[in-house]
Amino acid sequence: MANQQFTNNASATLSAAINSSATTIPLTVGSGSLFPTLTGSQYFYATLANVSNTILEIIKVTARSGDTLTAIRGQEGTSGNSFSIGDNVQLRATAASLSNFGQVDSANTWSQTQTANIVGNVTGNVTGNITGNAGTATKLAATKNIQGVAFDGSSDITVATAGTGISVTGTSIANTGVLSFNGATGATIGVDLTTNQTIAGNKTFTNNVVGVLKSGTAVASTSGTSIDFTGIPSTAKRITLMFTGVSTSGSSPIIIQIGSGSVTTTGYLGAANVGGATAQNLTTGGGIECAATATTSSTVRHGSSQWFNISGSTWVFSSVVGYSNTAQMCTGGSSVTLSGSLDRVRITTVNGTDTFDAGSVNILWE
Repeated sequence: MANQQFTNNASATLSAAINSSATTIPLTVGSGSLFPTLTGSQYFYATLANVSNTILEIIKVTARSGDTLTAIRGQEGTSGNSFSIGDNVQLRATAASLSNFGQVDSANTWSQTQTANIVGNVTGNVTGNITGNAGTATKLAATKNIQGVAFDGSSDITVATAGTGISVTGTSIANTGVLSFNGATGATIGVDLTTNQTIAGNKTFTNNVVGVLKSGTAVASTSGTSIDFTGIPSTAKRITLMFTGVSTSGSSPIIIQIGSGSVTTTGYLGAANVGGATAQNLTTGGGIECAATATTSSTVRHGSSQWFNISGSTWVFSSVVGYSNTAQMCTGGSSVTLSGSLDRVRITTVNGTDTFDAGSVNILWE
């Protein structure tokens, strides 16, 4: 609501005389309601006039309580005067009141936010922000280039025709949908390999694909009865375990277990052997060796073992490990079906009590 207030035909008389500095203006009983009701910073201009209309004073009324006005005296070039009981108090049009309205033939400065529905044309410049929708818009005031094609909003444009390509500056294209590449020069697509990514459809790569392997941190196999790797992403399809100089405190064969949420310790199908020894079935994990005479606390292992996702939650195992303390080779093969996506790998022994005492192991997944 506007600060300056108005009512129609507001006119009253003084119920008591006032001097030239009085700021309380008393009106006859019941006449105060003819004047605006004021709240906050609202006000109205009124004119004090003697009965003969020869002495005039404009006042700015800042409050009204019933039939009593509170005013600032001597406004708009007038001076405070003394008035008698029965003199007039009237809400007249004054120069200050009319100046508060915008002038159609003059420049206007608005100090408050304006809301208006404009029908017709607006000619000239507008300074500041305009919120809302134009009824019609034919084109932009200044033409802009989009991928080298001029665009002014008056019609559709076509960019990146076959063979010309699209030049993108920055680190990424933040959008969804299909991005097509055309032309003989090819294109480079950056993929963030630190998070899970899905690229639908068949893709042909003419050069080597770099950066698809994720390596864990090498772990010293010098203590404990097991070594765990966790946090493997559900998108992993192949897990590689690497051994160098690994030995244990006893003769129990080393096995590699996998799991989803927890390590699976049963249900493995397969076997392992050492050199010419008779192969041994192992049901508690993928075996890299069997309980042969060559497997002792002095056995030092080097090599790698792999788990492959054949389908769903079923994985198959293959391992080739050599001993450096004696001329022996170990091979193993196995399979197991998990309850969900593989997320962990454990290296341990069949008896689960022999401790690791030398070497290091690491993991790769892809």
